[in-house]
Amino acid sequence: MNEDRVVELLTEIRDLQRTHLERYQEALDNQAESIAAQKGAIEYQRTMAKRLALLIIPLVVIFLVLAFGTMFGALR
Repeated sequence: MNEDRVVELLTEIRDLQRTHLERYQEALDNQAESIAAQKGAIEYQRTMAKRLALLIIPLVVIFLVLAFGTMFGALR
């Protein structure tokens, strides 16, 4: 192989490595963005679960009071 061809191949390898590094960095950035979005979704789900519990628990208590109140009232 002549020296010019070696230099050409090394240059091509270098350029491919740079492209690969850029793509790899892009993939890492996408992963970080995805993880951040997942963390946000988990926090949203926790918030909604707490709000739902604050809604459901009083409704269950009211239902039980009405149900048992009616049942015990009928037994008198």
